[in-house]
Amino acid sequence: MSGWDAARCYGVGGGGPLSDTVLVLSPGGTNRQVSGIRIRPTIRQFDRRICPGSVRSMAGLHIAGPARAIADAALDCRELSSARALVTASVQRGLCSTTSLLSEYQSGPRNGSYFLRRAVLDVLDGAHSVAEAEAMDVLVDAALPTFELNVALADQSGRVRFVADVLWRSLRAVLEIDSRAHHGNEADRLATMARHNRLAAAGLVVVHWAPTVIRGEPHGFAHQVKEWLVRRAAELNTELPPGTGPIRPPGGASPQPFVVPGL
Repeated sequence: MSGWDAARCYGVGGGGPLSDTVLVLSPGGTNRQVSGIRIRPTIRQFDRRICPGSVRSMAGLHIAGPARAIADAALDCRELSSARALVTASVQRGLCSTTSLLSEYQSGPRNGSYFLRRAVLDVLDGAHSVAEAEAMDVLVDAALPTFELNVALADQSGRVRFVADVLWRSLRAVLEIDSRAHHGNEADRLATMARHNRLAAAGLVVVHWAPTVIRGEPHGFAHQVKEWLVRRAAELNTELPPGTGPIRPPGGASPQPFVVPGL
């Protein structure tokens, strides 16, 4: 079994099924549908696992490995946000690597693969969530200076203290994408304030944006971020970073940590 039902065994793909049928991979035969089961022949090799007992309705069933299951599920998505949610969650939770997902896309079918391709490119660029991928789209469309996603911020000993959602390294500027869920209680709010104050004390400037605002007012978001970056460059008496869009780490690796003295 593969696709959405297999993805659910790995704990991703919330919400309802992406298709009315259950996808089953077969080493031979022809494409056919029988009693709600869609049989898809494939000559591509894929890992096989046993669905964990935590998913009672499918415990003990043979399922495709995470990368294949996620890729097959994304092919059934009718919206880009659904494919992004599947792919970013699978990488963020360590279920599979960006390179394994890229391999699945490259070796898989091209028809109907646009959402899968976009989602895989998102994680290659460093996005770890749908909100980050959507913010990246807006920053790219607005031709803002080059930036990095999910960069580790380390102290002088090399210990990672925080992770910046969006970083302009030469400007020492951090943009955080804060959802309501993240600030659902007082402890989360206080932790965010402490983090902000510590970054500011170390000489970084930090702004916070909600995904709903980025999605609902993309032009206003982009305009304010651009003005903020221009002012920051003037404060540091430096130029804005050349180019536009995300800086993609080579080979699906994480960006180099940004060492911040005093952090």
